[in-house]
Amino acid sequence: MELLKFNFTDFHYSQIEELAAKNYTPYQIAITLEVSSELLKNALLDENSRVFLAYQKGRLKHQTQLEDAMKISAIMGDGRMIDLLQKRKETTDFENLKNEYLDL
Repeated sequence: MELLKFNFTDFHYSQIEELAAKNYTPYQIAITLEVSSELLKNALLDENSRVFLAYQKGRLKHQTQLEDAMKISAIMGDGRMIDLLQKRKETTDFENLKNEYLDL
């Protein structure tokens, strides 16, 4: 019910994306935005909402930043990062194939 009473603004969406990119939890984001955690949680459950999209974009930015840092370490000769990147690539390739054949 509370979700119907609250209108997220462009500011909220940008903050959600930025905080998710910093790996904040939904609870921490709700506190920062001064909205109830239940309100944010309900908005995040709706895959068609701008709140969900902003949160997922932020999470992907975070993932990209981590992978960029890992690639730099690998280029600098960190063997652990080379191995880890190779394993991540294999996992991603497998997930992509699985999703393609299962129409996910």
